[in-house]
Amino acid sequence: MDRRDRGKTGAEGAGAREKAGNRLVAAPPALSAHRPFRHNPGMPMRVPRILDPLNRPRWLLRVPLKLAIFGATVAIACFPRVDRLVRHVRHWRDPNALIAPNAPALQPLVEAFRGRLAPDCPPGEVLGHVDAFVTERIPYEWDWMTWSNADYLPTVEEILEAGREDCDGRALIAASILQAVGYEAKLVTDFAHVWVDTPQGETMSPGPVQAITADEGGLAVQPSALAQLPRALSYGVHVFYLHRELIIVAVAWLLLISPGHGWIRRIIVLILLVAGLGVIRQAGKDWMSSNLAGQAIGAGLLLSAVVAAMFPRKAATPSNDAPSPSQSSAPP
Repeated sequence: MDRRDRGKTGAEGAGAREKAGNRLVAAPPALSAHRPFRHNPGMPMRVPRILDPLNRPRWLLRVPLKLAIFGATVAIACFPRVDRLVRHVRHWRDPNALIAPNAPALQPLVEAFRGRLAPDCPPGEVLGHVDAFVTERIPYEWDWMTWSNADYLPTVEEILEAGREDCDGRALIAASILQAVGYEAKLVTDFAHVWVDTPQGETMSPGPVQAITADEGGLAVQPSALAQLPRALSYGVHVFYLHRELIIVAVAWLLLISPGHGWIRRIIVLILLVAGLGVIRQAGKDWMSSNLAGQAIGAGLLLSAVVAAMFPRKAATPSNDAPSPSQSSAPP
């Protein structure tokens, strides 16, 4: 091309630019630097970057690591006061050692209780009186509202200082008062409730079965009473702080999802987790009876969430955005 041709071409280009004025001339789609993004609901989306290190190792390392994180989350949500958790475990190694009939702080209650008893009061009436007396003097309150932890077995002094307690603290005060007035008394539990057992009978709202008893030889667990565990766990979930349980669900969801999951599957997993929690909470509203059907359905929903997260994603058409086979089929 000679200079005249180049000049002509330049003139034509200048004329075209002059005609275009300020109009924005769109580039052809193939040359566009910013094409609009259309999301396919089945297309995998990126997991938050904070979780990237958890999804890089092979599943033999990734699964135990995620289980450890989940276990730590449950422990922190249920027992934020680690010092009280340590004391709680130590106290339950021999709960009857906490019975303190001679504790100085208890003596005003002992004297007040003696004043209510007739000289020849039958043992059965004494047990009823101590139930009513402790219920009146020690208002009921959940452990997580008094001690911040999901469960805590305090000492007599701690109970009287707090001025409120749940079933185990009330039972401890009742057993201490009974021993102070000459009765043998010990603590028993069915995993969900703690009450007092004496040779003359039981008091403090006895449960359906004695699952754990304690004596000089240590704790004794009745194997047949292990069937009470689902009822106790369901009841505990029902009465515990909902916001702490939702934190556990949220962490479980984040640990289950992986880069190979699309938003549809992620939403399904989240719905199954929340539904499972809701069903288990509803099934545990009555601590005296066991709703096995509700407990089984709730557990099934939680298990379905895990299966839905681990089930291999259907192979997609190869593209630049598609995950590798190891991402799409490996467990979360």
